[in-house]
Amino acid sequence: MEFLKDSVVIGRSKRADLVLNDTAISAEHSRILIMEDAVEVEDLGSKNGTFLNQLPVQRSVIKSGDRLMIGRTEMEIRLEELSEKDRLSSAIYPNALIAGYMDEERNFIVEVLTRNLVAARAWAFKNGEDLLAEAVKWFEQERAPGLVILDFKMPIINGINTAISLRAYERAYKRNSLASILFFCDPPDSEGFRKILTFCAPAMLFPRQAASAEFEDQARLMIKNLRRAPVG
Repeated sequence: MEFLKDSVVIGRSKRADLVLNDTAISAEHSRILIMEDAVEVEDLGSKNGTFLNQLPVQRSVIKSGDRLMIGRTEMEIRLEELSEKDRLSSAIYPNALIAGYMDEERNFIVEVLTRNLVAARAWAFKNGEDLLAEAVKWFEQERAPGLVILDFKMPIINGINTAISLRAYERAYKRNSLASILFFCDPPDSEGFRKILTFCAPAMLFPRQAASAEFEDQARLMIKNLRRAPVG
């Protein structure tokens, strides 16, 4: 079984992500946690406990080849990288275009987007003009971006005008489906910007909180939110 979420609940309840028909298993028995550098199992206060390699655990790192016992059900853990074909079919968006931010910030967004299967592939641009130029090339080839992530302040053309221009190009090329737009930035808190979000739908704002939080922490949280609730 492939786990594409960062938290997978195992139990008898229909609310669980992995439902097991085993009366020795609690409704929500255990949870698999997909971390950046490890995979862990956590017991959720189950009646009969969670066993890793025959030892009871509350929370523990799991490795490929480990055996996990939940109730009377035993599973062998196999941790493998997805193939390129599986990655393309499993990602929420087939591709993503990112514009703005510092060089290392753009590269970090590309990394977490693809690693967390939000986008199968991602391309980054210094500004909105370069992103639009690439988008037009795609439209001419009958391709289209699935997700577009925009900064607000960018040289030449800002994030709002980039989004409006993208929608204009989509209409000009008679695109049946529109790219999902995410503003990952701190725009002015104004009625005008809220109207822009409505005009550019499907679109949403994820505040960057640049003055109070580290970029990488905010980017990870943004990616986690995209996995839970994709734009559109």
